[in-house]
Amino acid sequence: MYSQLFKIYPDYYILERVFNCFNIDTIKHDLIINISDLHDKDIIQNFINIKPLLMKKYRKNKIDKLYENLNFKKCITILRQHLLIHNYKLIKIEDMYYFKDLTYIRNKSKVTITFD
Repeated sequence: MYSQLFKIYPDYYILERVFNCFNIDTIKHDLIINISDLHDKDIIQNFINIKPLLMKKYRKNKIDKLYENLNFKKCITILRQHLLIHNYKLIKIEDMYYFKDLTYIRNKSKVTITFD
């Protein structure tokens, strides 16, 4: 996915700026965001403000497609893409978004087998 979307690997600074668009302070496993708390117009305007920063990381055709008729759903897509690069997943269940740390889930599901 990295090579298809990004020309330069997005670092944590970019991720932090994307979080700021959604008024997210920190990221952690099982963080819940209620959709009704988010204001679409503010988020879209925040993403318009960080477009020059994102243009440095995304491939030109991808960023143009995302910013063409920018809406809330495309903003969520940008957030998902950046989270996935940093081993997090954003899952929507009803009117809530959940952050899942994929590294945490992988480590938790490991099984140790011992022989007597």
